[in-house]
Amino acid sequence: MGFSQDFDTKQKLCSDCLGELSLNISGTSFIKDNEYKSDFAKGFTAIGFFIKPELEYYLSPTTKLDFGIYLEMFSGTDKFQQVIPVFTIQQEIGKRMNLVLGSIYSSLSHGLEEPLYRFDNYYIDQIEYGSQLWYDYERLEFDAWLNWMQFTFPGDSKPEQIEGGFTSTYEIKNTGNFQISWPLQVLAFHRGGEINETDAAYFSVFNGDTGLNLDYIFQDLSSIRFQGLYFWYSGEVIKNQENLPDFYDSGWAYYLKLIYERKNFRARMGYWDAYNFFAPRGEAQFMSISESNPDVIQSSRQLLTLRLVYSYEFSDQVQIGARIDNYYDLKASVLDGSYGVYLLFKEDFFLAKNKRRRASMDF
Repeated sequence: MGFSQDFDTKQKLCSDCLGELSLNISGTSFIKDNEYKSDFAKGFTAIGFFIKPELEYYLSPTTKLDFGIYLEMFSGTDKFQQVIPVFTIQQEIGKRMNLVLGSIYSSLSHGLEEPLYRFDNYYIDQIEYGSQLWYDYERLEFDAWLNWMQFTFPGDSKPEQIEGGFTSTYEIKNTGNFQISWPLQVLAFHRGGEINETDAAYFSVFNGDTGLNLDYIFQDLSSIRFQGLYFWYSGEVIKNQENLPDFYDSGWAYYLKLIYERKNFRARMGYWDAYNFFAPRGEAQFMSISESNPDVIQSSRQLLTLRLVYSYEFSDQVQIGARIDNYYDLKASVLDGSYGVYLLFKEDFFLAKNKRRRASMDF
């Protein structure tokens, strides 16, 4: 249940596709306008698209290779902002577990909560390289991954950056129309390195959240959810050559949400209460330190949030979504809003089926 499900690209393997070669083309055109006036988040407007053509080949019913390229371009520019080769090997382990190496199922596919992972990363930082293990069966689903964000060579002037995460949901009770589930999320971020030469600050930050989901499904298949979440963070500055403010210690927050969903429409109201909270990958509206001015620190933050989402499938290949997010700062009496429209597309083209000459390979 959630808008991020529309952007979840996880794909189970095809058991009948041995030797098949296909061309997959996916992408998104987007318009995103962040009208932010508070001291904690930067406002900006982004209009553009990204596209990812890939060749897909099934080595076996449980092994798939993908090789392609990721291209992203913003309107008003005359060149691609990102051109990234992508390579993925996906191995099914058993019936419900998948191991992914290379370019992993990334971004909103992890299902992280907004205070830990901002929605704008979907088009700012779409590609993640590393390793991933995900599982989905009956009452339990989880996603564990390592994302090597920035690699360094000896003498580089930039720091290495690594992210590791874990998300899971365990279904405690399901009576058909009433469900109780337990979510757990952990996200770790490290910036540092031992072989590079840089003046950047080195630090590690650990974030997470857990709580309870209570869902009721009506006869018309609309649903309502109450979600209560507790967030935490802890951090350590290893080397502070940038003279970062002294806020990397520990903090907490809780987030109470009421969510209503019916067919293509979804509404969410929430109350956020935080003390000394910081998450380097999260939405800046929820932080205790300003994104635009590091000297602005406010230990205690209280927000009222409202989200309205509409999504519609034109076909199996094309989907459109519109989203409004409002954040009202109770202490500063400031209302910020963001507005977005997204057109997602995906198509597969069968190219050939290989007749294998031998069944195995000796290493």
